[in-house]
Amino acid sequence: MVITIPQFSDRIIAILVLLSVIAFSLSTVFGYALDSSLENRFIGTSITETSFANLSSTESNTAMFPGSAIQTTEDSITMEISYNETDLVNLTDAVSCALLFMEQFEYIASMNFTLDEGWARLESGRWTLRFIGTSADVYVGVNAVTSTVRSYHISWYGPSPYVRSMDSSILNIQDIELATVRFFEQNNLTLSANSHYITATLENNIRYLTHNVYVVRFFEVVNNTLVDGNVIAVYLDVLTGDVVSFSYQWVFINEIPTSGIIDKTQGINHALDHINQESNERFYRITHAALLFKNFGSYKSISYSLSWAIYTDHSKFAVIYVNAKNGEIISTEDNAIISAFIDNTRLDLVSLVLPFVLSIPLAILAYSITKHFARIGRRQLEYKTTEYN
Repeated sequence: MVITIPQFSDRIIAILVLLSVIAFSLSTVFGYALDSSLENRFIGTSITETSFANLSSTESNTAMFPGSAIQTTEDSITMEISYNETDLVNLTDAVSCALLFMEQFEYIASMNFTLDEGWARLESGRWTLRFIGTSADVYVGVNAVTSTVRSYHISWYGPSPYVRSMDSSILNIQDIELATVRFFEQNNLTLSANSHYITATLENNIRYLTHNVYVVRFFEVVNNTLVDGNVIAVYLDVLTGDVVSFSYQWVFINEIPTSGIIDKTQGINHALDHINQESNERFYRITHAALLFKNFGSYKSISYSLSWAIYTDHSKFAVIYVNAKNGEIISTEDNAIISAFIDNTRLDLVSLVLPFVLSIPLAILAYSITKHFARIGRRQLEYKTTEYN
């Protein structure tokens, strides 16, 4: 007696096998090119919609760099920045600027400070200074072009007087924002109209500090493009709102030409081609992708280029920077931190859910094959029983 299994079951199994092969290929061999059709998304809110709106300015504030025009060529979009040594302030003027800035902080105003001359250095249009005090060291960065303070940190020798218990009644975010506005106004600092604001966050164990602080951060988005490295961060005491640390790193840019560039999918494909040429590793996935205006030069020759930053979980290529104009690989890094300002929520969700979704055909296939052979076994048993009888 010949047993014939219905062809319908064979078709189902064939379809499931095909789906499983596709799922395996997507999830392991080629990696996940996730969310490649989405536009850039950044967290935060434009400052024009916040309590910092009055600080907004379309004028170029040179607290970071003396700005210059963006240069567009056939294969790149760059902004060159150079320094004329004869125009930079000398060490004496930089020290005077730093000491004047430090006078506004009551918690160090009574200290006597001595300049650590061995520490003082001029790099990339910036004076880096350290002052040795009776209870703390103070580090100050001064723009050597405009004589403007662009960073301030304090390191206490012993316990900081600002160590706070979080059980205390701390300031609310609105008060912290007002304290930040006062600090900017007092020091004649403005914010680019392209600035975005991330709500004040509670943090601790930051550089030079071992206590709880509120951190207010700003970053810049121009033409839906993140200006990588542009970050203003103000660290404030949670009880008094005193500024205990400050960092102002900014290149004022009003326009980034983005016409005629490759899209995100093309950027990802160029990155994948590069990885596949340079490495035999295939068990990786694309985790994030963002359009960045990033400095690829040195501190002596600063050059900003528009690029797609393609992040992966590859062991060698953590991030690949693809020229957004011509698709060439600018550089790669084996270790990279994704900017906190890139909204990765949907990408992360997809990367977690997609492997589960793609594993469903495999589960169904295993179940169907089991049922298939169980059916064969039962029919063979029935046949043998009938033949015996």
